[in-house]
Amino acid sequence: MKAVSAFVLLAALAAGPALAQDLGTADDATVVTALTPPQLIQVLSGAGYTATQAVGLDGDPVVEGTASNGDHWEILMYRCTGTKAKSCTVLQFRASYTADGDLTKSMNDFNNAWVFGRARYSADGDAVVEYLEDIEGGITLGNLRGSIDQWDVIIKDFVDHLSK
Repeated sequence: MKAVSAFVLLAALAAGPALAQDLGTADDATVVTALTPPQLIQVLSGAGYTATQAVGLDGDPVVEGTASNGDHWEILMYRCTGTKAKSCTVLQFRASYTADGDLTKSMNDFNNAWVFGRARYSADGDAVVEYLEDIEGGITLGNLRGSIDQWDVIIKDFVDHLSK
């Protein structure tokens, strides 16, 4: 029994600090290489956002929330492993807006102005802005929090471009 307990303890320690602490309050230098939806929600909550867990049409996890301007967004989680508590390495931030008229020029202007975030039309004709974060090789929580803040700015600027 002691050998099993020691093995479990060593496995937990090898998994890193993300397993043992709340990522919402963890130090910016903490490195994560994958996130479960609850862990992502902790990070978002720690950054001041309210978020909830959902499931996408393909069965992959989705985290939904609201930007500081009140707009709804979602984070689709990909390259997931595990069956019950999926741990994912790719985060696709996405927000959709009903397109009133032809927004092609506004979306092209946005794409030309922004390095981060890409505008496109969805199959339903909605105006969509997306931002991709691949954390597979590791990302510090400070950098991830910076990406979340950047996403909030992207949404605001996208909405501004659509209204021009």
